[in-house]
Amino acid sequence: MNEGFQRGPTFKTVDLRLRKDFPQFAGTRLGVTADLFNVFNTINLGCFDDTAVFNNGTPITNFGQSTCVSDPRRFQLGMQYDF
Repeated sequence: MNEGFQRGPTFKTVDLRLRKDFPQFAGTRLGVTADLFNVFNTINLGCFDDTAVFNNGTPITNFGQSTCVSDPRRFQLGMQYDF
């Protein structure tokens, strides 16, 4: 590994989409879509502080620590109507 390079945790997410198209009725179509993001609700760390020292020489205490996480599991339902 290169000097000064820090490897962080990996990013893992699984998304799922289901769609059902209903038969045509009087020249129209209806489709329903269900999306599930981050299916396994994996916590992904991010926003790592990569600044070690302030301009005045004071060290930063949270250097290299994660300051945010990714979005939790989300569900989205959608419909498409063509006429």
